[in-house]
Amino acid sequence: MAEERTPTRFTQPINSHLLCPLCKKLFTDPVISVVCGHTFCRACISGLQRGETGAKCPIDERTFTELVPNRAVLGQIEDLEIYCRHGLTWSEDEHEFVLEPSGCPEKINLGNRLHHEERCQYAWITCPNSEGKFCGKMRRKELEHHLLSCCHHKCSHKDKGCSFTGTKSGVLDHLKICGFRALQGLHSYTNSAKQLEDLKQENFKLKQSVNELTSRVKTLEDQKLTMSSQIENCMSVLASLQQKYDSLSATNNTKNDAQTNMSNVEKRQSRGSYGMARTTSTSSLGSPVSSPLGSPKYEKWVMPFTFKCMGTLRGHQGAVHCMARYGNKLFSSGADKLLKVWNLHALAKGCIQSVKAHIDTVHTIAVGEGCLYSAGADFTIKRWNIETLEEQQVAQSAHENVICAMVCCGEYLFTSSYATIKVWDATSLSPLHSIDGLYHWVRALALSQSKDKVYSGSHNTIEIWDSTGKFNLKGKIDHQFGSIYSLVVTQQYIIAGTYNRCVQLFDVNSYEHTQSLKGHIGCVRGLVVSPSGRFLFTASDDHTIQVWNLENNLPIMSLSRHEGPVNALTLHGDFLLSGSDDTEIKVFKHFEMQMGFTPT
Repeated sequence: MAEERTPTRFTQPINSHLLCPLCKKLFTDPVISVVCGHTFCRACISGLQRGETGAKCPIDERTFTELVPNRAVLGQIEDLEIYCRHGLTWSEDEHEFVLEPSGCPEKINLGNRLHHEERCQYAWITCPNSEGKFCGKMRRKELEHHLLSCCHHKCSHKDKGCSFTGTKSGVLDHLKICGFRALQGLHSYTNSAKQLEDLKQENFKLKQSVNELTSRVKTLEDQKLTMSSQIENCMSVLASLQQKYDSLSATNNTKNDAQTNMSNVEKRQSRGSYGMARTTSTSSLGSPVSSPLGSPKYEKWVMPFTFKCMGTLRGHQGAVHCMARYGNKLFSSGADKLLKVWNLHALAKGCIQSVKAHIDTVHTIAVGEGCLYSAGADFTIKRWNIETLEEQQVAQSAHENVICAMVCCGEYLFTSSYATIKVWDATSLSPLHSIDGLYHWVRALALSQSKDKVYSGSHNTIEIWDSTGKFNLKGKIDHQFGSIYSLVVTQQYIIAGTYNRCVQLFDVNSYEHTQSLKGHIGCVRGLVVSPSGRFLFTASDDHTIQVWNLENNLPIMSLSRHEGPVNALTLHGDFLLSGSDDTEIKVFKHFEMQMGFTPT
């Protein structure tokens, strides 16, 4: 019975969501129906398609149009933890694989089992000297000790016909008198002659390659000289155009000033004629009309515009996972476990303060009323004085898993981890409430604009909770877009960055899905919306930041200045700051674009 199956034992019970509804076993090559969203093993559903039921879903009987691999489920399966097969043995009494005390004690991810088990020191192997005929099987870690006493070592002249076998020292003694040594010289001479001929052939080919490369280099050098000359001409033309543009701009400003003076004269004449000034509406004076997504008083960005990288903040020794802003201060942290402070009004000074915040990676920081909070892979929450960066309060073992996200709402602090959201007193960090039984990792939390609701994002689910003290469930959005890694809420949208490389928009009132913003080729880990809600910035594993216009849900530009996944974003006036796995924080600045001119 044990030989008929791959030895497998999971360290934890398998979640029912990972079991095929047809075979009731762990999904094998899971595929999802794009029509109804149900997932099955590919073999199970292929068998039904050939049977009497036809090409219909066995759950809701909707006709299949397309089956695609469910990579989200496959990723969860590969993350399941199992025992190494070389630490298991079959139990006839229990009819399953059980732990073997003398076997491998390692616990590994299902997706990494092949990599581990091929190198496992507890794997059963045979002696290379006898191929299992005489020495039997042994653990890989025992092989080195066995070879010291193995009596089946073969003579190094075995390929010439010598059949001597013995211990390692016995073989060395035998080689001194081996009768097949005389053939060694002839064999070596033949090999040397063949090697010399091969070297001559390789030398000839190398000379040909060098000649070809020399010719190509000369061609490229000539092209470089030509292009350099063309670039100089272009720069000269651009300088001339810039001078003309500056001259035209000055002339235009002079005309506008003259028109303004004439208008003021007319108004004064009008008051003299009629005895009172005429009232003029705000819009007629040229003020921008209010946007349906928010008042433009928050940012004076008018299309077209661009963002240019103005510099880099360096100082972190590992990936930058999170950032938060308070006044003119920027706080950042990540894999180096440090909490760093930067002055946004004097970025050229670099980091102005740095403390060792945690003993493991910091995944999230949040700003409360006069306080800064940090948490991460050490399961600990800390509260800091936001002015002095002195540690004020600590909650040890706050969660049983990595703390992924955190938001502060008045007197309450919300944190999330695997299948759990917890509520803490924001001052004392004493636990107040726990929401358990959620599906998979809760990687994202966000506050409503009125701060009376907290939104949480996990796998295929967004849940809305009361944040005023009751902490009850107020709404739920079920979807098929996979795991949510980032979340932000505006007056119009609930915006979710997902593992499936898209940004999903839901109506904040009806919870209806309204739009998918596609453009990234990696998991979307960071989101930030401009204060008016008109523009969205998204950060991804594909090393880029995308800028979107939320008034028409169209992309504006892509910023590619990082050399690693971008994890965190924050805005400060006309500045956008981004933190990345490349250990750097990039500083981008908003610039208006003149129509008809391309930014350099």
